[in-house]
Amino acid sequence: MSIQCSIGILLKAIDNKPINILKIENKELTESLLTPDEPAPFVILNSDAILPVLLVCDHASNRFPRSLGTMGLDYLDRVSHIALDIGANAVAETLADNLGATAVLCQYSRLIVDCNRELIDDSAFLECSNGVDVPGNNDLQENEKEKRASEIYWRSDERRAGKECRSRWSPDH
Repeated sequence: MSIQCSIGILLKAIDNKPINILKIENKELTESLLTPDEPAPFVILNSDAILPVLLVCDHASNRFPRSLGTMGLDYLDRVSHIALDIGANAVAETLADNLGATAVLCQYSRLIVDCNRELIDDSAFLECSNGVDVPGNNDLQENEKEKRASEIYWRSDERRAGKECRSRWSPDH
């Protein structure tokens, strides 16, 4: 949600002393997709591993940000293959633990934004998946896509993790 506003508010206590001042002039207010108490977009396992292997699991979770609700999907669709790669999270975690490797796991459903796609790809924001309509993705506006990309899409963080790992694994390190 985006709001254009010009507001000046002065709240006063009973004794007429100012207790809070909010002044916003021609600023765009945007609601966050994720609340501070929701998980980060991705988690890095074994970040200090020395094995020169980086495991990436883009479709590890079927979590939806609370602000998006169910996106119009029923429970069975939200726990099916359209929302995540079932079992991929467990496989990636087990491999990371058994190999002693670093792993990066996405913590939100691919239906929010598919981190295994480039943002210019139409399939990054699916309106239909395996014959199932995804109402929460129908007619997404560019600003909605940008919000999802800025808060959930983590390709740049994945690349950062990869660079950190490569620097640790280089012969000069």
